[in-house]
Amino acid sequence: VQSRRRTEPEHFDTIQEAPENFVEIWTKQLLGEYVTPQEEEFSAKIRATETPKSALISRAIEAAMAYDGNLVGVIITLVKAIIVGALRWHFFYWGYKAGTAAILNLRDQLQTLTDCASILGLTVVGALIPSLVSVVCPLQFTTATGGVIAIQTYLDMIMPKLLAVVITGTCYFLLGKKKIKMTTLVFGVLIFSVIASALGILG
Repeated sequence: VQSRRRTEPEHFDTIQEAPENFVEIWTKQLLGEYVTPQEEEFSAKIRATETPKSALISRAIEAAMAYDGNLVGVIITLVKAIIVGALRWHFFYWGYKAGTAAILNLRDQLQTLTDCASILGLTVVGALIPSLVSVVCPLQFTTATGGVIAIQTYLDMIMPKLLAVVITGTCYFLLGKKKIKMTTLVFGVLIFSVIASALGILG
């Protein structure tokens, strides 16, 4: 706990607690001028207090304008604060009202969107099967004429990665229809894989 506290940057609880000349310190850093270690410490605390990066950039520009004696920087800051304060609750109410209406009036469309997302997810899972699930059948049979029949060759003729698809589909069936727990299924697949590999059925 102590090491974590040491690595966390100190910050002011509010920007009003910052030193009165923090605008000057901040502007000097933006211009690449020399700052004392104490000023660097104050600047680090200010950066930790003002977390939004967009606000940091905007206020840094406004601070630089005010530092140069340009009243526009102060006016922009005040206008932004007034606009944000005036629109905050309006947009909050509008978003709540629009979200409620969307849930009530677009229920069928939302269900369609949910179904499409499910189909997309299953499609992605299906595309990952050939690359993540590696199962082959090493069984071979010798004919009377001396020919060799490889089971895996005929399975690939039917559909490439057929065994991987069958095993993945079986796992989904057990999870969805039979309500088997994930832990039980994982151990079941491991035991089945060891037994099938020992018998030479799967590889």
